[in-house]
Amino acid sequence: MSNAIRSKISEALPPRAHAAVKVLKIASLTGELPFRARAQLLLHAPTLLMPSARSADFRLMLPGGPVFLSRDSFYIDALVLDYLWNGHVWEASCQDRVVLDLGAHKGYFGAWALRHGASFVISCEPESNNFRMLERTRSENARSEDWEVMRIAVGAKSGEVSLFVSTESWAHSIYEEMVDTTRQTRSTPWRNYLEQSGRVQHSVERVEMVTLATVLERAFEKRPGQPVVIKANVEGAAGPILMAATAAVLAPVIEVHIDYEPGSPYEIGELLEHLAAAGLDEVRMLDDKYWVASRAS
Repeated sequence: MSNAIRSKISEALPPRAHAAVKVLKIASLTGELPFRARAQLLLHAPTLLMPSARSADFRLMLPGGPVFLSRDSFYIDALVLDYLWNGHVWEASCQDRVVLDLGAHKGYFGAWALRHGASFVISCEPESNNFRMLERTRSENARSEDWEVMRIAVGAKSGEVSLFVSTESWAHSIYEEMVDTTRQTRSTPWRNYLEQSGRVQHSVERVEMVTLATVLERAFEKRPGQPVVIKANVEGAAGPILMAATAAVLAPVIEVHIDYEPGSPYEIGELLEHLAAAGLDEVRMLDDKYWVASRAS
């Protein structure tokens, strides 16, 4: 049976069944997710068919310590874990570098960065439930002393801002229009299910916002003089964050990984020009969404 036929059959399933099949597929992949974590995903996947059976958050063991998937967003969290650990969307060069994880979600990339030799990780995540899981992940990691988590948004200026919280744990944004845009561009039967069941509800949290300069100052305090890698997966905010930083502020940064969402309030070309002017002029486009800018070695 061809992959195209399998895909059509999967998409024809009821949304909960489709989600369960997708998680089973993730668990069967021989990527970087270790066998124990894949076995735990296999065990938990059927609970997508029985939401009342999910009474607690899910704990998966990875090298260095556990990560946590929320009982309320298990499917989306599993997708995030898959594209970070199996898909290697952010193939950052972490060895002996400080990693700034902007839009840290529940800490899956932070755990990956430490696994791949980061000297220190600073994870910034503004949304309350994601941050709760992020804190648990950090506290139980074998390298917790090399990992700092901050419940903040990062933006063009400091202050307090509204964070628009999506039903889907990967789509929160300080830009209200980006919540729906992100959800639409990541179209899945699960999204359709949420819409049809009336579960697409947005809420707002007030959160502290700081500039990239502030986070880089913290990185220098923790590991003076060490090069910095930035991962920015921030639903439309990567441009404002990075373009507010001067060349002097960006001097310690040797690699920037950017998630450029369709509908973002900036042009990717303008951002890349700004980074190039700061010396980050080697650009790779992984696809129309993921970009890497780095300094010449």
